Formats: sequence, C-alpha cells, structure tokens
Amino acid sequence: MKMIFRYLVRNMMENKARFFLVLFSIAVSAALLFATEGMSRTCREMYLDQIYAASGNADIQVTVKTETGLAKYIADDALAPTAPAADYVMGVLRAQGLYAPDAQNMVYLNVLGTTLDALAQNNPVVFAARAETPFEGAQIIVGQRFAARRALSVGDAVTVRFLGRAQRFTVYGIAQATGLFLNESTEITAVVPKEALGDLLDARNQSNLFFVKLHAPDQIEAQMAALRAALPACDVSRPVNPDELAQIVSTVVLPFRVASVVVIFMTVFIIYTAFTLIMKERTQVYGSFRSVGATGRKMNALLVLESGVYGILGGVFGVLIGLGVLWAIVDVYVTQLGGGLPVSVQFGGRDALAAVLYAAALTIASALFPIVRLSKTSVKEMILGAPEGARSGRRVVSLMLMMVVVYLLCLFIPGYLPTGLMSMILTIVCMSCLLLVTMLAVTQAVRFAARLLTRVCGGGVFWLAIRNVGGSKSLLNIVRLLTISLAGVLVIRGVSEAISYTVESVYEEYHLYDVSLQLRRADEEALAALRAVPGVASFVGDYELNDVEVSDRGFFLNTLYGIESEDFFDYMGAGRSEKAIAAVRDLGAGRHIVVTELLASKLGLAPGDAVQLRLGGRDVAYTVTALIDSSFKLGNIAFISAGHMTADAGLSFYTHLYVKANGAPDEVKNAIRQTFLDEILFMQTLEELVAANQDFITGMFRIIGAYAIFALLVGIIGIVNNILVSVFDRGRDIATYRALGMEKKKVNRLFLTEALLTGVFGVLFGFAAARGTLYITPGILGFIFGRVKMRGDMTEYLIFGAAALVVMGVLSLLAIWKNKKMSLIERIKYE
Repeated sequence: MKMIFRYLVRNMMENKARFFLVLFSIAVSAALLFATEGMSRTCREMYLDQIYAASGNADIQVTVKTETGLAKYIADDALAPTAPAADYVMGVLRAQGLYAPDAQNMVYLNVLGTTLDALAQNNPVVFAARAETPFEGAQIIVGQRFAARRALSVGDAVTVRFLGRAQRFTVYGIAQATGLFLNESTEITAVVPKEALGDLLDARNQSNLFFVKLHAPDQIEAQMAALRAALPACDVSRPVNPDELAQIVSTVVLPFRVASVVVIFMTVFIIYTAFTLIMKERTQVYGSFRSVGATGRKMNALLVLESGVYGILGGVFGVLIGLGVLWAIVDVYVTQLGGGLPVSVQFGGRDALAAVLYAAALTIASALFPIVRLSKTSVKEMILGAPEGARSGRRVVSLMLMMVVVYLLCLFIPGYLPTGLMSMILTIVCMSCLLLVTMLAVTQAVRFAARLLTRVCGGGVFWLAIRNVGGSKSLLNIVRLLTISLAGVLVIRGVSEAISYTVESVYEEYHLYDVSLQLRRADEEALAALRAVPGVASFVGDYELNDVEVSDRGFFLNTLYGIESEDFFDYMGAGRSEKAIAAVRDLGAGRHIVVTELLASKLGLAPGDAVQLRLGGRDVAYTVTALIDSSFKLGNIAFISAGHMTADAGLSFYTHLYVKANGAPDEVKNAIRQTFLDEILFMQTLEELVAANQDFITGMFRIIGAYAIFALLVGIIGIVNNILVSVFDRGRDIATYRALGMEKKKVNRLFLTEALLTGVFGVLFGFAAARGTLYITPGILGFIFGRVKMRGDMTEYLIFGAAALVVMGVLSLLAIWKNKKMSLIERIKYE
C-alpha cells in the first residue's frame, strides 16, 4: 500500500504541467464560487448598512401617516405602553427643509429633530468637528461631504426654509460619513435640537417618527401587533425585513451565478479529460499492482483520495484567487450599487471552507467516471492493452443523426414553454443537454470528416495531419477544449451584453416622459400651476409604494402603482392587450389588480386569483383581473386604482408626476424649479436618470466579462497540456516518420497543420454550441429579467474565431519546441 501511495505522489510531481493545469482549473471554479458568495454577503451587508444608516439599531420603526384628516404628529408619550419592554423609545421630528443660498444651488435637507443623548443610544454621530457648547437652540449638524461642497465650518450660519418660513441656524458640528450621514449622494441629512424644530413646526413634545429597541428581539412581532392596534394613524414596520433583503441580494448576484455555470462546466470537462489521461498512462502500472495482490477496492480508494487531494489543493488556491476577484467585483460593481460609497468586502471562514469542500466534491465527481472505467478493466487488458474496436460507418452516421435530432429538440422545446419557474428549469436542462451533445458530437464528427478527407487527399502532410486529428484522442480533446472555451467566452459575453442591452433599453421602452418630479403637496392648486409652466406639454400623476409585501406569496413588489386611467401608460410604457386595457379602466370597480405576465409566472398567478397586499399595516385582498406585458423593474410591479391606493395605503397626494416637455427637458426642468421653489422634493430629467445608471451597467458588463477571461485561461491551459500530451503520445510515430526520411520542416508543417485543423473544427463546433445556447438563454434570463434581447453580432464571432486560429497556430510552436527536445532513439524505444 505504501509503495502504491509513493508511486501516486511521484507520478503527480513528475507531470507538473498537468498537475498545475488541474489545480488551476479547480482553483478558478472555486474562486468564482467564493467570489460570488462573498459578493452576496457583501451586498447584504451594504444594504444593511444603508438601512441602519436611517434607523440605527432599532427593532421597530413607527411612522405617522400623512393621510388627509389625520394629525401630522402624535405625542411623545403615545408609545408609553411599549416602554417596559424596550431599551429605549426614541421620538423624532422629521421635516423637509430647503437650503437655497441661490436658485442654482438649492438642495432639500432631511431634517431630524432629536437630541445627542437619544442619538447616542440609537445612531451615534461621529464628529469631524464640533462646538464645545450644548446642542440646543438654533443649531444644526451637517455631514462632512455637504459641508465640504458648501464650504461650511463650525460656527457658520445656514438658513433653512420650512414651508416658506426661514430659520437661521449656526453650524454646531460636522459629522463624519457614518450612520445618518453615511450616504449624501441621494439625500442630505441634517440634525437640529428637537425643541427648536418643534417650535418651528408647532409640534412641541410631539413626534412623527419613533424608533424602538426591545429587550428581547423575539418579541418584535408581538410588540408590532400591539402598536398597530394602539396607533391606527401610524405605520409600524421592521427596519430590516429578511425576506425582502434576500430577494434584493438574489437579484443582484444572479447574473454572476449564470456566468460562473459556464466556467464550472469547462472545469468539469478539463478535470475529466485530465484524469482520463492519467488513468490511461497508469493503466499498465495499475495492472502490475493488481497482479501482485492489490485489490480493486484499495486502488479505487487511493485514486479517489488522489482526486480529493487535487480538489482540496485547488480549493485553497481558489480561495486566494477568489479574494482578488471579490475585491475587483466590489470595487467595480457593488460600489455602484451603493451609490459610490466605500463598501467593505465581506467573507468568512465558512465561505472559504465551503469553496474548498465544493472543489473537492467537484473534482472527485469529475474523476469518478475514469476511475470506475479503469476498475472495470481486466488485469490482462491493463497489462497487455485492449484493442480499440472501430465503429462501423453506419453506426457513426446513426449516432451523428441522433445527436443532431437531440440538438434540434433542445433548440425548439424552450420556445414552446410558457414563461415560468418550470420553464426556466427545463430550459437549463435543454442547455446542459445541448452543450453535452455538442461535446459528444465532436469526436464522431471529426472522425467522420477525417475519414472523408483522407479519401479525397492522396497523401502528403495534410493527409497525415487530418488522419492524426481524427485518430488521436489528445488532438480530439484539444478540439473539445477549444469548442467549450470558445463557446464559454461567446455565451458569457452574449449573456452580459444581453443583460446590459436590456437594462439600457428600459429607458426607451418604459420611460416615455422627459422629466419626473415629486412635490411636497401635489394638490389641485399645484397641478394647475404645473400646467401653466412654459414648456410643459402634458403630465400624469400617480401613487407609488415601493417594497410592497405580497404577504400570502412571500414576495415583495418593487413598486405598486396607483393609477387613474390607461393614460398612465403613455408615460410609463407597457404592452397592452385589449383585455388588459379594459381591466385597467375597470380597476376602480373593486379591489382589482393588474400584474405583469412576468410576475404572474413567478408567483403562479392567473386572472381571477386573489392576492394579499400589505398596505397601511394590514393585509388587503385584491383580485387579479388581467396580465400586462412589462419587464420594467424585472416585472416585479403591479397596478391598482388610485382610489384604492389612497384608501388602503393612506396616501393623500400624488407620489410622482411625469412630464412630457414641449422643448428642451433641461429648460423645462428649470422652469418647473422656479415655479415650485419650496415644494420640489425631487426632480430629474430622463437624460440624468440614464447617466446616473450608466456606471452600474458598465460595471456589471466588466465583471461578467472577467468571468469570460477566466474561462478563456482555463481553456488555453487545457489546450497547452493536451498539445504536450499529444507530442508525448505520438513520439514514437514522429520518430518513425523522421527515420523514414521526413524532413524537420515537414514535421513542423505537420504540427502547424494539425493545430489549424483542430482550430477550424473547434471554432465551428464552438459557434454551434454558442449559438444554440444563446438561442435558448432568454428562457432562463427571461424569468428574472423579463424580455431579454439577444444581440447576435457575427463580426464578433468572426473576430473570436480568427483569434482562436491564431492562438492554435502560436501554440503549435510549443509542439515544435517539444519535438526538438526529444531524442529520436528514446522515442523509438519508448513503449
């Protein structure tokens, strides 16, 4: 047993090129798994940081509703019954303030009225600079970024307007970018003493926002129920909803999971081919061990142990590579999701251990088939060798026809499947079968083509090269590796371009307006003033709620829209059938809801089904009356009537207004700003929206492209290894050619011709695998992203194909160099 073990170790070390090939392939696969899971954890922590920035360490958040007829504020002691179960109950006054030193530099502030002692419990402020006086009276704390942009220092005067009333504050402190002041790219936060803000708002000893931290977290649901019953005028919620957070993170990470599947498929094939060659080289030695008493069970156990060692070592290296990949993903992609804020990379020992165990399992599973096949070989065949039976021409043709039929079935079946989870699963099965059939067809098709070409060609270097390509397993493996490498790169690029193009096309398909805005109070007077603004051709208002829970389905809508008529879709586009238009017109006849076809497929909904929406702190039943064609916001949207939205969610005024401009959007935006100087909460042109999201699209494209580079590296190293193996396996044949008078130049031409032939076959099959896979890919991506538009660019295919042929030509120099290093006598004597 020890002798066999020593042989295995020595054999691993003697074949260093193959050893490092297998290790690198395993490492890349483990690295992508580690990086993808690390990105998931990092995104989760980033979103948690953003949530905690607003709510601190509170378990429950209570917000006074803004519904017409209800009080704007409630007494600070309204939550007194909860106090015995809480570490603290913190009442805050929240208001919108306008800082406008001039018309071009106006900005709205999210002003919070509280005390430093209360913040110390909930969300401590870290000061970069502060006054030494008590925090009271007309004083204000601003963030470091805001202070830098406005050139503010401690002691400077700042004038803020609240509903037309101007108040002069003195800068008490400048806060570092943590907690409430973490993200100032989308909202500027300021803190003032609660008493001072209460005097301005006529709300002394009152609050409109409460944070509650409980002694026992397991009492959260019970306390929330009690608060909802006691405070019907308030919305009670958890700052962090685990289900909603999981849904958001899963959507962000999905494109990278799809891209990594291709690399994993390549890794499995490379490990399989590597261990097939290992088993082939060791066959006679294993036969000798078996002949002197080693049992098949012990031999198999040692081989499985060897593959496990490969997997563990590859997994360890993969974790190291994955750290670099994760840092790159976070820097280029995740930071864009966080609005450009610094994001800390998150990973743990469990992630590393999972990557190593995954690598070991993947390697053992990939190597198991060659091991089992060797174990079933008799000792006699191991030692003497078994003749390889040639398949008849009819059988080869039959196999090829069967593979073509399976390939075509895999292409056309997904097109007849309705969008849905089962459709996505079946499409993934068809994609896997398509790739597998292509890989299996390589051997039969190349051998068949070689047989035809050798009959046409009368002899010479080309005849010998095509015969070698059709008869050498190592050269056939090169064709397979080139096929899967080229297909992998084209598929990953195709998927990334499709997602990027789909995201970009959203602005053309769904954003049909020029300017969007939010007003503090979008009542009839404000709407009349908006109509009178020069350049405003038309507009529509709607009610919007984000992250609405579909409580009976365990799902969260990105946005629920409350609309008044089908005119809304002239501003926010969607494909509408006559039935859908009729259903939209009939939304107000009952609690009706129109959902997207994509959402219906995800949740298994059909017209007539009932859904429970969590609105205003209670579950409200709505009936699905129609489906509408829209992939906006991944299709996770739905529409109800404006009247039911105001009644069930407590909204009093339009959430958003969408304007079509009769002129330059920027000019119309400025005209609206001058009319509603104190009332605008948010305003953005469509061009500004596109520009704000361009970095996100570019970052996603770059990272998914990096996965393609990893796939390419794995493929090239696999090809290099098989070229070396090919020269080694055919050493005696090459030496015989030389002994019979073949010149060195002709041997070199032979290697170059073989490389180009394998390149041509690999490119053709790579194109077939890529085109087939990308043809059915929308069936997978469509379930998540909606209608995905694949962009077939033949120019790109030709460029990649030409590059593959050039690479094969360059790599043929390796075979020429290896051939020169080998002795003719040693090769002729080699058995």
